[in-house]
Amino acid sequence: MKTIAIPLGRLRLAETNMRISHRSAGLEELKASLLVHGQLQPIVVTRAPGGDGFAVVAGARRTLAARALVAEGKWPDTARLAAVRRRVGEAEARELSLAENLQRVAPGAADEALAFARLVGDGAEPAALAARFGRPVRYVRQRLALAALSPAVLEALREGRVALAVAEALTLSASHARQEELLQRVLACPPADAARYVREALRRARLPAGHALPGVLEAYAAAGGTLTRDLFDGADGGLVDDPALFLACQRAAVEAEAERRRDGWAFVEVQDGPQAWSWRGAFNHAVPSLTPEQQALLAGLERELERPDLTAAERALLEERLDAIEPEYDRSACGVVAVLAPDGAVQWVEGLRRRAPEPPPADEDDLPPWEDPPTGGAVADTPEEPTLSTALREELGAVRTASLQAAVLGSPVMALRLACFALLAPGAGPCGLVGAAHRFPTGTCAQHASQAWRRLEEAWAAWAGRLGLEAGGYAADPPALWAALGDPAVDLSGLFAVLVARRCHLGHGEAGIGLAVARELGASVAVDWRPGPAVLERLPKALIEEAARAIAPGFAQAVGRLRKAEMAERVGRCLEHRGDAADWPELTGGVVSAQRGTLEAARAAAASWLPPGTALPADAAGEAPGTAPRAIAAE
Repeated sequence: MKTIAIPLGRLRLAETNMRISHRSAGLEELKASLLVHGQLQPIVVTRAPGGDGFAVVAGARRTLAARALVAEGKWPDTARLAAVRRRVGEAEARELSLAENLQRVAPGAADEALAFARLVGDGAEPAALAARFGRPVRYVRQRLALAALSPAVLEALREGRVALAVAEALTLSASHARQEELLQRVLACPPADAARYVREALRRARLPAGHALPGVLEAYAAAGGTLTRDLFDGADGGLVDDPALFLACQRAAVEAEAERRRDGWAFVEVQDGPQAWSWRGAFNHAVPSLTPEQQALLAGLERELERPDLTAAERALLEERLDAIEPEYDRSACGVVAVLAPDGAVQWVEGLRRRAPEPPPADEDDLPPWEDPPTGGAVADTPEEPTLSTALREELGAVRTASLQAAVLGSPVMALRLACFALLAPGAGPCGLVGAAHRFPTGTCAQHASQAWRRLEEAWAAWAGRLGLEAGGYAADPPALWAALGDPAVDLSGLFAVLVARRCHLGHGEAGIGLAVARELGASVAVDWRPGPAVLERLPKALIEEAARAIAPGFAQAVGRLRKAEMAERVGRCLEHRGDAADWPELTGGVVSAQRGTLEAARAAAASWLPPGTALPADAAGEAPGTAPRAIAAE
């Protein structure tokens, strides 16, 4: 057919065009192509109704792109488009429009990647190619990374045997042998999320560069360290290829910062290595308080607020100054611990006091006669401890067990120690290796919502999905499981910790070796779980009053006259409270407020109170766990 050149001003978009939505999609790429390569294919037109110009039957987006170039001054006003004129009716015009849009086939990712690589091989720069094809530079670099994959991977991608997401994940390795090894694993036994499996396998031997302190990456690069970046993860900050060198640079930066912080604190220490988070067993959090200067300022502001002639603006300014008064730590008695985790993450924990060492247990022969237990009868003047129902004791024991399990989950070294102990002294410790995993009472997880259960469930679900385990935790295909466990990319120590953790148990009020394990790991029930109104309502009223008294003595007096249900509601909301400071006066009847200077101490007490028999050593030592995030490093 004869091609004619038609001025843009005489072209109209036909009403028969099937593309109504998303007409501007990909317009930038099309503009770049027209600008660099010109019009590669003519549009199809027919005479417009009324004889005024031409209606574009096929090629609407090319027409819109050309108009945009003229509007931007990149094409002259006299620009024309090549067109083929056809005499068609309305029905045939609609069919042509549909055929043009349906018959487009985008190139495969492998073919597109190799085409970009050939252009770069001919001397083109990625930035120049991005401009010529209207694509972001990152897109071109992603395609070049795909082109560098092993031919076997590219062939599997072309044939559809492997998803594009898996090929993108394989670009994290520059080794064709490693890429083909992981490809064969994915093809032989496809994981639930193959791309995630590949990424985890390739990331495991590296550390995230995003944890680096200022100046560390520069020092790491100067020492010869290299980075690998995941071009297909927009949030990726890079991975360090030499973890030992990176951790040495990070440690030097932490030491330098610790030296700078030493002024003003009683001590500054650095904890690192597999047991970085063991500081919880040696320190507890101090409670900040108002200095004499702050107390004087607080009293002056409160007197100012009582003036009847204050305007609304003046009152708001005084209240703002009042809220800005924050309790401070007594730095002469408190210190700082810098925690350098095995993955390079750094956290500074301020306001810590050293725990007093526990006295060694006294030998019975060394006890003076007056400390011998009575020979019979009840001890005089000893109040009877409130009793709890059997069901509640089981549920509180389950909460305690979950915190212990979550702590073991993050410590493969402790898991190995527990397993050895269980084999050498069956039944004497908190872990039983024979039989099924410990089961929690029905409904306990849903009722109490401990964060420890969430960590356990997520860890177990990930392993069960990866290894193809059935609902009961057993292998549906033992030979496939045996092959999967032989995969070098499988973190057997992490799996072992999960299996041992699920078989640990620490009942309500139970002591012994389980309590010693919790102490060494710094496990804390108060970090994972808070008793709310539903739990308190099942406790004796005396225990609810005890919780209120721990928050503030005046609070216990305020709620002591209420019915048990209302008392449990008020006190339980305080114990699990995470809201604004403005809510506390309402919850406590005005006893606790920032203006009175009682808020921080009350919050710390509410964050640590637990029903009797539920606390672990980290809780019982008086630490306010809510002030620091829970984290246990995996060795």
